[in-house]
Amino acid sequence: MTRRQVAAGLMRGMTPVEFARRAPGALTRRMWWTARASLLGRVVRTSLAVVPRQRLPFAWRELTGSGKTRTWLLKDARRPVTVRSGSRDRDILREIFVDQAYAPPPEVAEILRSRKQARIVDLGANIGLFGVWVLSQWPEARVHGFEPDPANLAILDQNIAEARVSSSWSVTRACATAVDGHVRFLAGRQADSRIVYDADPTPDVTELPAVNVFPHLKDADLLKIDIEGGEWALLTDGRFGELTVPAIVIEYHAYNCPEPADSAQTARRLLERCGYTVLETYHHPSGVGRIWAWRSPLSS
Repeated sequence: MTRRQVAAGLMRGMTPVEFARRAPGALTRRMWWTARASLLGRVVRTSLAVVPRQRLPFAWRELTGSGKTRTWLLKDARRPVTVRSGSRDRDILREIFVDQAYAPPPEVAEILRSRKQARIVDLGANIGLFGVWVLSQWPEARVHGFEPDPANLAILDQNIAEARVSSSWSVTRACATAVDGHVRFLAGRQADSRIVYDADPTPDVTELPAVNVFPHLKDADLLKIDIEGGEWALLTDGRFGELTVPAIVIEYHAYNCPEPADSAQTARRLLERCGYTVLETYHHPSGVGRIWAWRSPLSS
């Protein structure tokens, strides 16, 4: 049993007995406890995102992996946020509110400070954690998100309602693509839900509406893209180079990349040819990473 399989099992709250039943002889007691300790460390760190009085119940919910939704009060933003216990939502919560993964470079921060009401377009809104963070940093901002997955949308709607920001946060309930129409979509996988670009036989594949996002990007001050491989159809489109968006943050993926073995350099090259200065802030050997890109006011 690989480390990834161990982690996946722990996310579902599997016991040592369940592990042994599924993979006889592949999991030792020591391996299980080591992995469990690693999970505990991540949960404890993530709990720092919520107010102190809720940290213990938050950790308990995450470790038991109930899968049910629960609303917590964020420590810094002082806004309620709903997540699915024992799911990938925890990792995203930690990335955004504890690790500050989307803290912008000084050049991008200056661009957003210069706007009275910064307009942020969020392609791949998921359950809305990025949007909640944006509005905690720039309360006057306007957020427009794109999210197609029905399960994610249900929690996204709840987070917008609980934050009482519906007047400044709108959502297009469709896939962010280069053309209008419908696409094959792998739903129900939380942050990993995505458009299917290959002959994937998975029974979860369904057909969902798709919207041409380019008309929605004309007045954007910050464009965030995290659409699990769908970014390449946008980056390679000729219209992308015509955009005047001054700042972009992209989570790129090896999936659907024109050069999957070199996804980081491919993303960098496509952005630089459009006149952006590029800063990579994260890269994983699997081909997933995060890049910030910006243009000076004169070049945009």
